[in-house]
Amino acid sequence: MNIKKCYPLIGLLLLLFILPINIALADNVLNKFDIKKAPSEYQINKDVSYFDLLLKPEQEEHLTVILENNSNEKIKLNLSINKAITNQNGVVEYSGANKDNSKTAPYNIEELITLSDKEVNLAPSEKKEVTLTVKMPKNEFSGTLAGALYVIEIPQSEATNTIRNILSREIAILLSNSTKEITPNIIFNDAKAIHNNERNAIEVNMENVTATYIKDVTLTYDIKYKEQTFMKGEQNSIKIAPNSLFSFVIPINDKKFLAGDYNAQIKVKSGNNVWDETLQFSVEKEEANKLNNSNVASKEEKSLPWSTIILSLVLITFIGLVFYLIWKNKQLKQKIKKKKRRKKI
Repeated sequence: MNIKKCYPLIGLLLLLFILPINIALADNVLNKFDIKKAPSEYQINKDVSYFDLLLKPEQEEHLTVILENNSNEKIKLNLSINKAITNQNGVVEYSGANKDNSKTAPYNIEELITLSDKEVNLAPSEKKEVTLTVKMPKNEFSGTLAGALYVIEIPQSEATNTIRNILSREIAILLSNSTKEITPNIIFNDAKAIHNNERNAIEVNMENVTATYIKDVTLTYDIKYKEQTFMKGEQNSIKIAPNSLFSFVIPINDKKFLAGDYNAQIKVKSGNNVWDETLQFSVEKEEANKLNNSNVASKEEKSLPWSTIILSLVLITFIGLVFYLIWKNKQLKQKIKKKKRRKKI
């Protein structure tokens, strides 16, 4: 038995250890359905794939989108109109999964648009049109109301042991009475110690109080404890939705909270616009102990990660298998030599 002939078998065994048994076919899932908009005569920028509309007060406009099923099976879709919000990563989202309690928008875009259908069933390869009716408010407003038509697949069966991928699509909808640009403004609300995904972190809450996107934002922070830097860093490429709250989360990694007073020095920059603020917050001894004791990062310091344990087991198994095959190969060679000697005798 030649050890080199066993290499493919060894590789296969490793793959069985490392790779999951059930693998989703990503290409099929990502192309399961499409959503496209029909042109509108009130579109400001005709080169973009979303609705960017200039409408008059009290004007009513009917928009059309086309849903298409690209798969070989029936699908059911849920449709909703959602306000644009800014998530904790500094990304604008339209899913409606997270709510925004900001009260600074001149109007709620979710109340200005109605759908002809909130659920759509599509047969394989079928197309259907859905109408969005926009009714602009009576009074003129400055800036942009931002939201989106959000479409998500409704699962047709219960998940078992297989991986389920739920596809969603969205088309942003921007409503304006004027193309005049407005000057953005950010106000800072507060900072506090929190848990984020069971890890210690600091949350800085701010708000875009103007009806305009704030793009290409760079946020720098310097968190001080007793005048000493506790955590310092920077995040780029942030985008903040119009009239939205932004709770920026600063992970403190494996650090523990100390009881006492903190100063969060925050600077937000977008183009020539700069906002900075120093926010004070305190952590009581009882709160610090509670956060530190349930901090996953601290527990991970004391124990090996599961990934390390699994990888070690795989390596031990692999090394053991290699030594076994080498030993088996030597045994086979010795048997062959003994047989040859007997034949000579």
